[in-house]
Amino acid sequence: MSVSAGKQTPDLVKSFRPDILLIDLDLPDVNGLDLIRSIKAQLGKQAPIVIAFSTHDRFYYHTAQELDYFFFKPVSVITLNDFVRRVSGRLAARHSS
Repeated sequence: MSVSAGKQTPDLVKSFRPDILLIDLDLPDVNGLDLIRSIKAQLGKQAPIVIAFSTHDRFYYHTAQELDYFFFKPVSVITLNDFVRRVSGRLAARHSS
């Protein structure tokens, strides 16, 4: 699933229940961090694992405890693919509980 506007994301996450949410914190229409907070508040422990991206280190230093994972942009597709594979163990544990 792909979303081009951040405002659509909370409704789609509730409907589709993805295991992983890749989100750019530098969204043009909404604050990416506020979006993540909203999704986590609504879904609690059922919230997807969030992998966030930004070109700004201010997000990382001030909000690291709120993010599951953070990458500085740009990140290569190979790096991201390898990382998602490693996270799959966490997903398996979540689904078995």
